[in-house]
Amino acid sequence: MTKLMLQLKTFIVRIRNSEEPVRKRWLIGLSGGSMLIVVALWALYINVIVPPTVPLIAKGDTQREAGVFKTFTTGLRVVIGELKKSSESLSNYLGNVLQVKNEITLQGSERNFILDELPPIPATKLP
Repeated sequence: MTKLMLQLKTFIVRIRNSEEPVRKRWLIGLSGGSMLIVVALWALYINVIVPPTVPLIAKGDTQREAGVFKTFTTGLRVVIGELKKSSESLSNYLGNVLQVKNEITLQGSERNFILDELPPIPATKLP
């Protein structure tokens, strides 16, 4: 076994033998670290697969990208427009649902068997 593997094994044994709160802290820390690694790898993967939608601007080009405020207001306008569309469709759907009338029908019980000819069931005493 290599020295690194031996150190890792003793580290895990030390965590196993420690108190419950210490093990919980290590669990939370290692879970968070592994989650960050997975998210970082996922972001790298997405950056490799998805081509950029905005063409890259050359260094000598005098065009400037939109500022944060302009980008934010443009996005806010798009979101508000989508909310208006979805609220209209939601109000139409709710209007149709509220116009439906439900019917409740109550029927009496119908017996499809005869109780008179059944043999009596003997009583059993429970302990």
